[in-house]
Amino acid sequence: MRARGGDETLSVAAVTPKPLASSHQCQQDGPVRFRDERAVWSDLRATRHAPPGGAAVHPERRSTYVAALQQAEELFRAAETSGPASSPLLLFYGLSQAGRALTAAAAVLQGDDWQLSGHGIKAACMSADLPKINVMTPPKADKTSFVRLSRLLDSPVWTGADPVTLAQLWDAIPGMAEHPLGTDDKRRSPLEAVPNSPQDGHQIVSALVSGFPHHLASVSATRADFDAFMASYPTALGYIPVVDQTGKPQYHDYADTHGLSVQMSWEAGTTYPVAEDVRIARINAVVRHYARGHFYLFAQTIAGGKPLHPLMTWWTVLYTLSMLARYQPSEWSHCIDINSSPFASVLEHLLDEARTVVPDLVLTTLETVAT
Repeated sequence: MRARGGDETLSVAAVTPKPLASSHQCQQDGPVRFRDERAVWSDLRATRHAPPGGAAVHPERRSTYVAALQQAEELFRAAETSGPASSPLLLFYGLSQAGRALTAAAAVLQGDDWQLSGHGIKAACMSADLPKINVMTPPKADKTSFVRLSRLLDSPVWTGADPVTLAQLWDAIPGMAEHPLGTDDKRRSPLEAVPNSPQDGHQIVSALVSGFPHHLASVSATRADFDAFMASYPTALGYIPVVDQTGKPQYHDYADTHGLSVQMSWEAGTTYPVAEDVRIARINAVVRHYARGHFYLFAQTIAGGKPLHPLMTWWTVLYTLSMLARYQPSEWSHCIDINSSPFASVLEHLLDEARTVVPDLVLTTLETVAT
């Protein structure tokens, strides 16, 4: 079957990741759009009369879940009518309250492990150029919101010994490659993946992976350059790209994707037929469901570490912007001045994205942690 540009690839039959409902399957007929945020909040509101997971059986957790989710919704709705001067505050604290609802509902958290206290994250070098602001986890932060939620979602934390810049975190958000905070040849943005594995039982699973920079397809580029680029994507280990006659990956430049695309496969088993749950587990180990209909390969933020969970990436970015807006309002005002700041336009774009994407991520994450 032909996919996207009409080039021959493996037959398209989307593999649905195990944790996801049928409504989360990848679409094959063009870009997938996020649902309207009001529809997402409607789904979240519908859980409040009968909270899921741990909030269903523990009165204090139920009370926290209901109240925190209501506060999160009201803060996000307030952000819809607020400009960039104050919306980072509303969006971050809305996400923070949604985090409390998530831990209250988390089925695996016992005792008081669901209770959150303090931010658990710190922004340093706030007077530096915006992309160079450092973000880290301070000492003795084990019971804080960021650390406990990160552990729940199997997302890494880091200390001041390995600070991460705001630009690095920004680049880890899908869609921000076209709206960068800075320019850096070492940037590793999320790669969108459309699973299109062969028929049931096949020994491989596969996906069309998009977002590769054009320099990888230059005349002087080699297969080693591609492999060096992919080294930043730890979940892709074991990839098998479709190659051309020279042994280099066969790149495609489709109109509906950002960057170049490569058809890639991973071995799920050695003998036909491979059980479908094994195949599903294999593709789930490679790609992450971002929000409804979107799948990505995420790069590591800390060298040698795992990729951040996308909800925690948004957490760090919105936290940093909210701290700047709250404690250094003059500097923030300069950053969002569309007439003079090189950052104003991309900041506006990110804040608009947050209003739509973050509630969707909260709902998706809730469906995972509550079961």
